[in-house]
Amino acid sequence: VIVKEEITLNGKKHEYKQEQSIADVNMISQRIVRVPNSLKTILSFGTAIAAGTYVAGDIKYVRVTNLDNANYVTLGLLDSDGSGDRVYFKLEKGETIIFHNTSVDAKASTSTAFEAFVNFDTMNALASDSAGVDIELFVASSQSS
Repeated sequence: VIVKEEITLNGKKHEYKQEQSIADVNMISQRIVRVPNSLKTILSFGTAIAAGTYVAGDIKYVRVTNLDNANYVTLGLLDSDGSGDRVYFKLEKGETIIFHNTSVDAKASTSTAFEAFVNFDTMNALASDSAGVDIELFVASSQSS
């Protein structure tokens, strides 16, 4: 994985490049999904492989890119084990978000302290306004079974 940033500010070029090798990847999935303006599950993470479901502990890299040139998409990560933990991100046009695992600590209460990581098991998406939004999903995994 290579993250590269380049910007010229006040006539001076600033660059940053980070390369990371991810071991044990033996499965990738890449697809473009049309997200409607109603909440839809786009990825699931569990303990066994199934249609659209990846083994949570085997996830090495997940990238979501908003391919739209005008509208944002809301991306949600949910833990449905009874805790109700969830977090939402706003991906503006052309933006990308990357995850290297399925761990998150989200708060449903007014507590500001870290409690514990939980694994989200559902990723959902919702297009802004009334137009559908295309997103690209890329998943790299060390699928164990």
